[in-house]
Amino acid sequence: GMLRGGLVFVLCGVIVAGWKDSDTAACDVFKEGCDSFLDQIDCAPLLRNNTGCINDRIEHWVGLCNCLSPIVTPFAGNRLSKLIVDNRMNGDMEWILSPWDGPPYNLTKTYLKACNKFLDRVFCSEEYRKINSTTFVCACGNFTAASTRLAEMSLDLITKTTFTEFPVYDRPTTLSLELSLAIVLIGGKLGVMLANFIGIPPIIGFLLAGLALQDVLAPSLLKGCAAPPGPSTTPASELKTLALIIVLMRAGITIRLKEIRKSGYITILMAIAPYMTEAIIMTATIMNQFTWEFLDSALMASILAAMGPSIVISNMLKLVAEGVGAVPRQVLLAAPLELVLAVLMFGVISTIESGGHDANYPWVHALPIWANIILIPINVCFSSVLGGLMGYVVAMWFRYRHSTKNAYIQRMVPASEPEFLFVFIVACFLLYTLCTKQYIQQASGVVAVVACGISLAQFANPPDIESIKKQLAGLWVMGEVFLFTLTGTNLSFGTAAGPLNSDRGIIPELISKVIVVLVVGTFGRCVALLVISIASQPVNPRPVKHVMLWWLSMWMFEMPKATVQATLGYLPLAKHIIPGAEGLEKGRVIQQAAALTVLFMAPIGVFLTFALGRPIAEFLDRKRALSITGPAIEMTPVSPVTREESSTPRDGASPLVQDDAEGEDSTRK
Repeated sequence: GMLRGGLVFVLCGVIVAGWKDSDTAACDVFKEGCDSFLDQIDCAPLLRNNTGCINDRIEHWVGLCNCLSPIVTPFAGNRLSKLIVDNRMNGDMEWILSPWDGPPYNLTKTYLKACNKFLDRVFCSEEYRKINSTTFVCACGNFTAASTRLAEMSLDLITKTTFTEFPVYDRPTTLSLELSLAIVLIGGKLGVMLANFIGIPPIIGFLLAGLALQDVLAPSLLKGCAAPPGPSTTPASELKTLALIIVLMRAGITIRLKEIRKSGYITILMAIAPYMTEAIIMTATIMNQFTWEFLDSALMASILAAMGPSIVISNMLKLVAEGVGAVPRQVLLAAPLELVLAVLMFGVISTIESGGHDANYPWVHALPIWANIILIPINVCFSSVLGGLMGYVVAMWFRYRHSTKNAYIQRMVPASEPEFLFVFIVACFLLYTLCTKQYIQQASGVVAVVACGISLAQFANPPDIESIKKQLAGLWVMGEVFLFTLTGTNLSFGTAAGPLNSDRGIIPELISKVIVVLVVGTFGRCVALLVISIASQPVNPRPVKHVMLWWLSMWMFEMPKATVQATLGYLPLAKHIIPGAEGLEKGRVIQQAAALTVLFMAPIGVFLTFALGRPIAEFLDRKRALSITGPAIEMTPVSPVTREESSTPRDGASPLVQDDAEGEDSTRK
């Protein structure tokens, strides 16, 4: 009990610490914003005038931000002063409207509440406050920008309803947001039906549907209502985030720790070595092709190098159901682990790239690279513990709900499968949203969600886990439509068409560079799998031919790419992970490169899986010469050996060792 209380106390302390602001935040934000502006216009350091506050106190406001050459008028300082007001108040203005049950609203009361709230948030001393709601005065010493800006914000909100009730044009120029969502669902599903009819991978149908619908859908769905020049949260990105949470939940409850422990080091090696080798080679290739810095290239490579777990796992399950044995089972064990590794590497590189700083959360101070590197294991361990505890709590609730005889509990919370899924979804969504810079800074939401799924799978009853798997598969039917169809809307081979204009266009040079990166990276994965296939052979010698065939089939099975690229590809742009003005352009390149990767690698990988990989795996099963992971692989007997011979080991050996001893006899028979 003391341990649980201590953990709750520490967690609350971390959250409260995340909410704590600095009394010099306004002055710091002005200085950073002015420096960023002067950097973008190439102003020399000796020609800058960046003076926000004297002695870091907003009461002694100056608000100067100009450059002597090129000459910049004082508009920059005035605009930055207004942006400080927006930064402090934008999120709460709708809650401040008075009266609460309006409209109609009272402008004077709204302005008074907003002014007091703003002055509190900039830590203005009482003796420096000037407030007059009649003449619209809201000042803190020399800082007077809030007077006009708060009046504008209040007036905009109060009159918003009046102006939005009447259309500006005689007829709508674009579809509504609701109808656009319906068309995405219908169009994506029709694209999959057409793809299945033709015989191509279903994901290509999603992408082509998005490509066809990109000029029909509402721009507010793809780019947000306000459509600002910088990164913003859009309905499309939020839907992709929900799909990402579903992917992480399914990955977590799919990982089977017992089978991984039985298989030994080979599964861990297969989950780490191919991805890391491909990512390292891709990083070097991106630095050469795009002339980017190391961190920017590594961020892009961490997304492009991962195999697509949704396609790979579904393909392997189909092969296992058809009786193809060892190779697909080995891929099934490694695929979820590689997904976790890819998400972890993306989160680590993103943290180092941004330096921990985010303009939306000024209380989060930037850290040097060495400090971020030291914090990586702390971040991973803390996220894993947090997710593991949450999964354990959810599992104990499931067990308690099955065993309780309390009539009140039985009446209030039915012991139904949808209720259990609801609890699991809420727990994972809570972890993902809390493990951010705004709340729990040194934690990763993706790692926490995966750890929650793994913990739940270990402690909950197996029937409950199987039920949750089936229900998540049902949710994924809608999630994959949104994820892959909206990814297809990012594809456009003309930069002047559509509601997003140049934000979406792909130039031919980018296509050729992405193809080079993918070819070189795939070759790196091929080499890594070859090394693993040689190093993982048992003590008994194997024919070189079978080793090469195992390596070739494994490489083909791991070639499809889709889910990770579609799920993580939009984040560098949406979250503005790469700082500076160049970060937006690089974010767009990463988003488009991820979409092109799905378009190229998904059909090629699926074709090679069933055209060449399956016959090779079936040949290896017939020869019964594949034994790399010991008892973890349950071989399906396909060779012409009788049941008695295949099930009775000689001299106490395991069935797989027995297969080695009987290899020649089986071939002669």
